Amino acid sequence: MNISDFIRSESERYPEHITQKEMAALLGICKSKAYAIQRQGHISFEYANTDEGRRQQIKTADILRYQYEQMRFNSGDEEFASLLRLYFEKQLRPYPQLLFVADVRRFTGYAKTTVNNWIDRKLLKALCYKKQRIKSPQLGKGTIITKEAFIAFLTSPYYRGIRRKSTLHKEQAKDCETLFTSLLAKRGVANG
Repeated sequence: MNISDFIRSESERYPEHITQKEMAALLGICKSKAYAIQRQGHISFEYANTDEGRRQQIKTADILRYQYEQMRFNSGDEEFASLLRLYFEKQLRPYPQLLFVADVRRFTGYAKTTVNNWIDRKLLKALCYKKQRIKSPQLGKGTIITKEAFIAFLTSPYYRGIRRKSTLHKEQAKDCETLFTSLLAKRGVANG
């Protein structure tokens, strides 16, 4: 289903313009998150004077477009995941097959504690033998992670959904967003 079919099918159930409160209910988020989405420029709005005072009017089509893009970006779309995987494989080409926590830190921009927490919560899989992490024989190098496991972590919904991103992660997310829009353009999905 492309974006125009999605908007056409969903817009019949809602009025042409809705308020911020109704937008929050439609997207299933709180009002402060709806406000943040508007402030970031993802959804445009205009003010209208009503009997109750000045109110925001938001086009339902804009909300549905945002919802569609979020669904597509957060979904397990195999084609997008394969493109994302290729992107990270290209970025990690200069790195060796076995990575250390320091390499993961250098690539993601997150602290050592954060990377170790990912490993402890089994979000990032470290090399293990009999349920024990394999550590580097060199002192201070730390846990060993395979490049394959690291790429699987980078393409996971968890990593893409981190809210407080490091600067390196923000740059990667921006590159992934352009990758996603190019995928939509390749499929012939128009923004209007």
